[in-house]
Amino acid sequence: MRGAAALRLLITVAVMLEFCASAQNSNIARPEFWATDAPVRCIIETNGTVYIGGDFHYVGYFGGGGWTVSLSSGVTAATLPKIDGRVLCAVDDLSGGWFVGGEFTHIGTNACSYIAHLLPDGSPDRAWTFGADDAVNALLLSSNTLYAAGSFTQIGGAAHNRLAALNIADGSAKSWSPSLGVTAYCIALGTNNDIYVGGAFTNVNSSI
Repeated sequence: MRGAAALRLLITVAVMLEFCASAQNSNIARPEFWATDAPVRCIIETNGTVYIGGDFHYVGYFGGGGWTVSLSSGVTAATLPKIDGRVLCAVDDLSGGWFVGGEFTHIGTNACSYIAHLLPDGSPDRAWTFGADDAVNALLLSSNTLYAAGSFTQIGGAAHNRLAALNIADGSAKSWSPSLGVTAYCIALGTNNDIYVGGAFTNVNSSI
């Protein structure tokens, strides 16, 4: 990763199932409030201390679906806006940021449907005004093209069935448009710039 610190996005494949939130006389939950990894079934506050019980084995900071972590120490290295669902894939944009895909609809307070470009400071790229209508499971960056595979039928402002090529500047779809019958889970680049894709589909462009 370019920059003073070597960072990578740590993908979390599980999310917190239930969490507590203190509103402090407001209808907005405190984003820094700690969370658990399973349901909380009882709660009481006494003398400024909150006691909880339930099915959980972990209580800690709830950071959402993605983190940046130092490669040298393994310690969280930078704060990302909270991603409100699962991050399933991430690709280095070679400029200090990342392309991310998954099952999320917001990053922080920004609407980002299933795919986003994160700048080096972790904030969503506002030039990326396009999203997808369902999960993005895999990403592949090749030159100035970002290939996406998943469950979507719309991405980058156009109809694309589970596989698409996107412009890296704004996330808009390119004309390349193979059609897969059902979900794609992985994508790879061959030595002759061939694109290989795998998943649950049994046909491509309606051909077996």
